Amino acid sequence: MDGKKAIEESLDTLLQTFKKYEQLVQQLAVMTGQYERLHRQDHENPQLPLTAYNK
Repeated sequence: MDGKKAIEESLDTLLQTFKKYEQLVQQLAVMTGQYERLHRQDHENPQLPLTAYNK
């Protein structure tokens, strides 16, 4: 039974880790979308010289 319990705990830890990575990937996707929208707006409506973004 101890082996079974250890396997269950390992699987639970693995599942929690997977859920955390899934959450991080979703956050990254949102941030990427926000960056792309902002970047696209800057090219359509430049308010600052492009050199300001390269600093």
